[in-house]
Amino acid sequence: DHAKGRDLLGVLDEANAIAEMISFKDLQLPFVVGIIGGWGSGKSFTYNLIRERLIEIQKYDLTDENFKKKFPYVGHIFLVKFDVWTYAKGNLWSSLMYRILMDLNDQLDLESTITPEFIERGASVIELMDEFTTSGERKYLEKVVKDERVPEGIRKWNPKGGNITKAL
Repeated sequence: DHAKGRDLLGVLDEANAIAEMISFKDLQLPFVVGIIGGWGSGKSFTYNLIRERLIEIQKYDLTDENFKKKFPYVGHIFLVKFDVWTYAKGNLWSSLMYRILMDLNDQLDLESTITPEFIERGASVIELMDEFTTSGERKYLEKVVKDERVPEGIRKWNPKGGNITKAL
């Protein structure tokens, strides 16, 4: 019962297919994807597999206009994780709206800091959200983002390799 690790459930192909489907440029917006199941059925694990594929898609370097035109995916996805168990005793609908609005606000705030050029060069907003979780951390990023070496540092940074601020 682990949310990450080797795919013992055999759902990697399905998770990748879901991630790619929700990333297609031609998909009609807006839409929501929900993962529903009982406790311990693999919801968090499947979510993390989908998330990892979305990060891979976001990391494509889209600075080449010819490649960008042929690229089948949108590079921009707002990912909101709502864990119903966390909010089970409260007002579920207001908790859901709160989580959506807070996550969207945080992602938009981060995106306005890193600029569209970072995103085009392969920075994953989903991945950076894990690193810059507070407004203070985003203010730090806003200061260092002016350095020309930072976009390359973010693009090459490996989250499994440690703290992003050391990479910058």
